[in-house]
Amino acid sequence: MNPKSPQSQKMRMQTKIKTKGLENRRQQHHPQLEPTTSTPTQFNFYHQNPPKPPYSLYPVGSQVEVTSDEDGFRGAWFVATVIHPPSFETPASESSSSSLFVEYKNLLAEENGCALLKEFVDVAFVRPKPPVDEEKDISFEVNDVVDAFFQDGWWTGVVTEVVERNSRYKVFFSNPPEELEFGSSDLRVHKNWVDGKWVRPEKEVWMLL
Repeated sequence: MNPKSPQSQKMRMQTKIKTKGLENRRQQHHPQLEPTTSTPTQFNFYHQNPPKPPYSLYPVGSQVEVTSDEDGFRGAWFVATVIHPPSFETPASESSSSSLFVEYKNLLAEENGCALLKEFVDVAFVRPKPPVDEEKDISFEVNDVVDAFFQDGWWTGVVTEVVERNSRYKVFFSNPPEELEFGSSDLRVHKNWVDGKWVRPEKEVWMLL
C-alpha cells in the first residue's frame, strides 16, 4: 500500500491519538470526508438561538455524538457518553456554560493505551445519538446518503454501487475523492439534526473526479 495514499493516511490515524482530544489532532493529516453540498445543521441552530445550559439538553448518562470543525475531522461523528466533569479540570473553551464533559466509546486517550478518551466539548458540536433504524435489514440504493463507520467514527458519503443486495455497497466520499466498500453492518441511514429534529436528506449524486 502506498504510504502517501489517502487510505494509508487514514490507517495511521489510530496510532496518533493524543490525550488532549479532537482539537489537538489537526496535524495528523487525516483526510476530510464531507459532503460537497451545504445543508442546515445544528451549528446554525445554536448560533442563532442561545442554547439552554448544556446539561439540561444532555444530562449525565446521555448517549451523544460529537463532531469537530478541525481539518481532517469535519463531517465525522464520534459516539460518546456525557459524564460528570472532574473537579480538577476546567473546560478548554472560554465559557464553561457551553461545555459538556464526555467519554468516547471508541477513541483512546493514549496511543497503545486502553483508557477511553475523555474531554470537554462545546455543546454546539454535540447532537443526540441518532435513532436506531427500525428495519433489521436495510436495503440501500445508489445515490442514498449514508453514514459509514470507519476509523472509529461515522463519515458521510453516498452509495455509488450495490455490490451485493442487502450486504455490500460502495460508498463515495468527496474530500479527497475516494470510493470504499462497506458491509451493510457498517452503514446507516444519514440524518441531520436540524432545529431539534432528525431530517433525512434527499438522494445526492457525487462524481469521482
